[in-house]
Amino acid sequence: MRFSLSTKFVYRPLFLVVIVFQMWALNIYKVSIMNPNLFHLPNLALQIYFPLTRSIIPIFKQPNYNSLI
Repeated sequence: MRFSLSTKFVYRPLFLVVIVFQMWALNIYKVSIMNPNLFHLPNLALQIYFPLTRSIIPIFKQPNYNSLI
């Protein structure tokens, strides 16, 4: 799949943001497992994280070429 130059510059930083956010959410989850007092934190992370990924991930999925044949 060939992208034009503009989409490359738009989506690459977006992808990096998603990866950084993923690491942050995972980190919060690990911390909350060690400290049960902070249990509201992973909940917050997941509430923000899942809608975000649901809207961004389809951009990066490769099309299924088998379905075109």
